[in-house]
Parts: sequence; C-alpha cells; structure tokens
Amino acid sequence: MSFPLIRPVAPADIPVIAEISRNTWDGEDYLLSVAESWMADGGFMAGEIDGTVFGCYKITLMPGGVAWLEGLRVLPSFRGRGLGRILAEDSFAKAAALKRNGLVESVEFETYSHNVESIAIAVSRGFEPVEKFSLLFRSAAAGSGPDDRRPAVLCAEDLAPYDLLVPLGWKVIHRTPGVVEDVAAGSEAFESGGFRFFSRPGDGLFTLCASSLADPAAAGRAAVRCAAASGYDTVELMIPGKMTDVIAALLSDG
Repeated sequence: MSFPLIRPVAPADIPVIAEISRNTWDGEDYLLSVAESWMADGGFMAGEIDGTVFGCYKITLMPGGVAWLEGLRVLPSFRGRGLGRILAEDSFAKAAALKRNGLVESVEFETYSHNVESIAIAVSRGFEPVEKFSLLFRSAAAGSGPDDRRPAVLCAEDLAPYDLLVPLGWKVIHRTPGVVEDVAAGSEAFESGGFRFFSRPGDGLFTLCASSLADPAAAGRAAVRCAAASGYDTVELMIPGKMTDVIAALLSDG
C-alpha cells in the first residue's frame, strides 16, 4: 500500500465527501452540510491514496486559544487498514505545531464515549479527559402547544451553570471572560414558556440556560416545541454528566 498524501480538501473532492457523509452515523452525518464552509475556513484536510480520497479531518480555531479537532472520517471500503489512525496522527501533529508556535493554547476534541479506539489513540498522545456530557434526544413530533418562542439575548446569568466548558452543539467553549460574546457569536438564543436555551444556527441540538434548570422537564418540552416550530425532526440536549438530577428529570419525561 502506498503511503497516503494528506492535503487540503478541494471542490473536486465534494462527491467523495458526500459519500463519506452518507456512510457515517447511518446517513445522519453533518459533514456534507458543512463542507463548503469548512473549505473556506481552512484546516479541512483530505487523505488520498493512489489518487483516491479515502477520508478527511478538520482543525478549527476556537475561542479561548483552542485548536479543535473534528470531522475525522474514513470511507467504509478503506476502514480496517490503519488509515484512520494515520489521519488522527496527522491532525494531532498539525495541531501540536500550532501550539508550539504559540497560535493556540490547547488542542481539544469531543467524541462518543464508546469510541474506544479514538480515545485510546488520543490518550496515548497525551490527551486527558476533561468533562463528560450526556446527549439526550426526543422526537420533535412530541411537541405540542402554541409556538411561543421568541429571540433572546444571552447574558452571563444564562451560562452560570457551566463553570468550565459551555456546550455548543458538538463543540465546547471555554468559560473565559468573553464567553458570553463567544457563545452568542456562534448561536441563536430563544425563550419559550419562560425558559431560555440556545443552539447553533440550523442545529436542533440545544443547550439549556440557567432558567431552564429549575424545571428541566418543562424546559425540555419547551425545547421540543421550539425544535418542531423550526422544522427539526428531533431535538437534542447536551447536558454535563455531573448534572445527574437534570438528566434524570429529562429522562423521566421521555
């Protein structure tokens, strides 16, 4: 087997990116929807072997001096050949170079807790687990009642429950002095039924604000109504694992 070439993703690679996306997470993958913006942003890399693109990854510069690793994917026909590990190692090396050169302060990523191989590779390269989150979801069809959502402006109190990391979709933002502005810049905030939450534009994955934690079950139902009114099939909530009472209340409500 030839050694892979790793290079920036190009427009001509989009059909392969689409194929990778179709074959990830049972076709529910987001990769194709962000491919154009990722190419414009930079740091979107393709792995190519013998002239064929087999996978990709992305390095995103985040607030708080973070190099965020995401989008690591390999075509099914190329899996089991160690190519995913090669892509991971290359992403680690490029991100570490950013840190050495003082362009970022840390290198981070988030992955499913059962993704044992990725976690093992990362730990072997010096990464450490920082925080665990639970991803809860419900069909938006469960939403009922009037659409009472209205735009909200985030304030410091909204983020008070998140002392270290603020979840924003499948990314997290560090709790720094400018965190409110950082979160606001990458999200849309809503209020519904007296509860407040936010999500990335075009994303049905919500973060609950402080007002929602007093009655998580009711806040979850408000988020479902908001998701349904926005045209989403499902609503998802990213909750810090240590908020066990909040998670239990949401689970007990469906």
